[in-house]
Amino acid sequence: MCDGGLEFIVAPPVCPLPIKQILPRKRRLVLYFPMLAGGGAEKLYLNLTPRFIEAGWDIVFLVDKIGGALDGSVPEGAQLVQLDVDRLRHALPKLIRYLRREPPDILLSSISPNNAAVLLAKLVTLIRTQFLITQHNTLSREANNGGIYRILPLAFRLLLRFADDVVAVSRGVAVDLARSTGFDPAKITVIPNGVVTDDFAERARAECPHPWLPPTGEPVLLGVGRLTPQKDFATLIRAFAELRRHRPAKLIILGEGPERADLTALAHSLGVAESIDMPGYVANPLPYISNASLLVLSSAYEGFGLVLAEALACGTPVVSTNCDHGPAEILDGGRYGALVPVGDWSSMASAIDATVDQPAARSILQARGDEYSIAACAARYLELFETMLRP
Repeated sequence: MCDGGLEFIVAPPVCPLPIKQILPRKRRLVLYFPMLAGGGAEKLYLNLTPRFIEAGWDIVFLVDKIGGALDGSVPEGAQLVQLDVDRLRHALPKLIRYLRREPPDILLSSISPNNAAVLLAKLVTLIRTQFLITQHNTLSREANNGGIYRILPLAFRLLLRFADDVVAVSRGVAVDLARSTGFDPAKITVIPNGVVTDDFAERARAECPHPWLPPTGEPVLLGVGRLTPQKDFATLIRAFAELRRHRPAKLIILGEGPERADLTALAHSLGVAESIDMPGYVANPLPYISNASLLVLSSAYEGFGLVLAEALACGTPVVSTNCDHGPAEILDGGRYGALVPVGDWSSMASAIDATVDQPAARSILQARGDEYSIAACAARYLELFETMLRP
């Protein structure tokens, strides 16, 4: 029954007169992205969504445009809404209209250019929505990407103070964000990403479709990520070529991106193309990770490094660059996997060689990986939401 815009239910007839009870209004959380691409931030919030729904939240994924690899992964009970724009500058007017028309309780943004846009939208709309900015990458390193990224530190320096709350996915990202913007680090909440879902073990046990996995003899190395300069797969390919000089091995790189042609050419020039396969984006990389001999993260920088936590939870040994900022935190300074200098393929080859010969105990790695659970991450976010909405 509805009366004056409020929802009511009628109690069973246990007394002479029916009793009307006001149902609490569901609170609404809007998660804003350029699109639901296959990145770590998008995967994180898609995995957190069922927990948010269970806690009584209405969830909307608001995207600039449809067409991402994860469009079909929006959980049941959540909505996918598009602004239908190709460029961020075109998105801002539509974002403002959307927020004025349907103001949520909380708007969460997690991609740096979009973070700046939502803070501009807040200044224009003056709505009562709480704006939560989450930083998933190293802002100072993103500024080197050119284009709009070059002005982000200045934009954040001007706008970040208007955020109602700020989350960083690692301590390093929080420190970098504070240094790059002058923002008070005491006002940044660190919530590490969660990767271990309720069905994680089941997804990891799924049959791996790749003919090289599980290995039948020589070790099979694995890299996972977009084929972009940030992931620096060129260093991984050079390290692999050096490794191949004294031991047979194979390398699989999962992901898609603008550097595919350059990486393929590099593999041919180093004479290792026949031992490298790049099958593209894979929706569920866990069977690859759990069956690989070793996972290697070669990134020039990271905010967190989701794939490292996934590998640990699978019990798969890892080698990683000691890049800013997540890997050293996940691997506890090298306790759970070797850390090598960024861009140093010779050190990477040596670390891979040593790890293949003497991998860490699977149970120890899994115990570390289990610390990065979706349940724990969701609990931290839900606690923060309550704090933000507290009068």
